[in-house]
Amino acid sequence: MNICPNCFSQLNNPGAQCAVCGYQETRREERALPAGMVLNGRYAIGRILGVGGFGITYLVWDMQTRQRFAVKEYFPSEWAMRSASGDYQIIPTGEAKDELYQHGQEVFINEANILLSLQDEPSIVSVQDLFVEHATAYMVMEYLDGETLGRMLRNSGQRKMEIGLANRIVRDVGTSLDRVHKRMLLHRDVGPDNVMLLHQTGEVKLIDFGSTRMYALNAPNSMSILVKHGFAPIEQYSRSGRQGPWTDVYALASTYYFLVGGKKPPSAPDRALGTEVVPLRELNPAVPAQIDYAISHALEEDWRKRPQNMMVFLGEMGVLEQDPRSQVVTQYVDSPPADRKAVQYDRRSGGKEAKKRPRPMALLQFGNRKTWYRFEQDRTLAIGRNQNVCNVHLQHAQVGRHHCDVEFDAANRCFLVTNHSANRTYTSRGILEKGEQAWLRRGDWFYIWTSEGRYLFYLEVE
Repeated sequence: MNICPNCFSQLNNPGAQCAVCGYQETRREERALPAGMVLNGRYAIGRILGVGGFGITYLVWDMQTRQRFAVKEYFPSEWAMRSASGDYQIIPTGEAKDELYQHGQEVFINEANILLSLQDEPSIVSVQDLFVEHATAYMVMEYLDGETLGRMLRNSGQRKMEIGLANRIVRDVGTSLDRVHKRMLLHRDVGPDNVMLLHQTGEVKLIDFGSTRMYALNAPNSMSILVKHGFAPIEQYSRSGRQGPWTDVYALASTYYFLVGGKKPPSAPDRALGTEVVPLRELNPAVPAQIDYAISHALEEDWRKRPQNMMVFLGEMGVLEQDPRSQVVTQYVDSPPADRKAVQYDRRSGGKEAKKRPRPMALLQFGNRKTWYRFEQDRTLAIGRNQNVCNVHLQHAQVGRHHCDVEFDAANRCFLVTNHSANRTYTSRGILEKGEQAWLRRGDWFYIWTSEGRYLFYLEVE
């Protein structure tokens, strides 16, 4: 198709300047698909929006809906190349790379399927479609007319962003990321160049999830692609690094530090060698003390010392009050969280309220199997392999004989999880080593990891 790669109007001559929008493509990435080519029978390829180590993103025209979208092509340059035969197939570069390529594609497709289920998240780029063609996968996303935060600051000549705008950006991105984390997906690449501010609406959108990059930790030459120095915490520099929601917390706090302070924090390896992080208030005295503390806390080198989830971080920042969808959540370690006690109408007392006896339960999910467990009179679930001690029996060698206990605190309507095993217990508030405890609310979760899958428990109170 002989079309303008920018506005998709018809061109009289290939490569000519468009009479409608004035765009003229002078150079095109050698690896990229040609402008005008049609994917999946409906998406006409336009100009290139971005090129990275794991893919190429194109502006496309959907000939069915007559709308513009962005299409990301899975194309890991270290593992694959474009066929020279003219059929545009992506082929792994040798048998040694084939397994990496195939697994990376599976991760790319899995990530796209999860993002397809998150189309209603206001601050996450919306994925509309997914298909396989040319021996690779393509993800169709909404086209965002805006600028990344990094480019916006560079183009404006300003080094620092107004604090109120930065607070809104962190709140919007963080609340959407919290819901992403609850689906067991991490971003792993939060930074100023992956957050866009839309021109017309002022909305914030987080782009470019990094699940595919994570798999490249198995490729030792890929490390420079995996992390953005200053925004990635130390656990992202190692195959054995323990990554979780706290990893994205660090990156979002680093992004705020950059936006408001005008400079990146030192890289994690430099910090490990002794380089100190300059307090944010020294870079920008207008930063409130509460935010200065919250950013410092979120930038702890040890992931265990950081806020363990986004809502804890945003609560410490004090930005959630402006968002009616959000509820401040506090991180509880040494004391149980207070919770409103449930009440019911008691006719016999003349309409006075009476306490409703809470009924704690835990839903175990393992593969396709789901089992409800109700807490006994002592309001404790003991979980493990030992049937003489435990009332929840999990017969797997990687589950401890008495792996953990879950005790229900009826007064505060919350749960205390205690790990007794050398194998960890993973909770929505953090990872528990042997002897460690965490307080959880209703709706929180914890799981025991095994090589055959996770024993995942959701906590509830009727």
